[in-house]
Amino acid sequence: MNSILERLQKELQDFEKDPPPMCSVGPTGDDPFRWIGSIIGPDKSPFEGGVFLLKITFPNDYPLKPPAISFDTPIFHPNIISSGKVGLDILSNSWSPDKTVSQVFLAIVQLLKKPEPDTALVPNIMALAQTNRPEYEKQARIWTQKYAM
Repeated sequence: MNSILERLQKELQDFEKDPPPMCSVGPTGDDPFRWIGSIIGPDKSPFEGGVFLLKITFPNDYPLKPPAISFDTPIFHPNIISSGKVGLDILSNSWSPDKTVSQVFLAIVQLLKKPEPDTALVPNIMALAQTNRPEYEKQARIWTQKYAM
């Protein structure tokens, strides 16, 4: 347990020293296994300017298992379901103990810029993104304006 807490403390320090652009994280309350994070929507994306809050929960066997990360802010995205769960390889199949919270946040920012068909959790939004990109981006901007600004 102490090694997990040491790892989390180091990751937090490293994140604070060199945060991914437009991202922040920190523990919530007294529980070192629960963090909250934020991502400012990337430039030139339909999420630009929005502030998206995320919940991060670390399992007791972290870093052997990935953290559970979910959006607390509603978002119109094919890789993020209404409960906030994120469909992302780095949080499942391609997780390894050398991955960090910073790397996960960078991957999420990339996902906001470019939805990933292989890990889509909302098929109808993925279909819209693939067949009518302007309409997908319009809907994503509407949701960003409504929930993230």
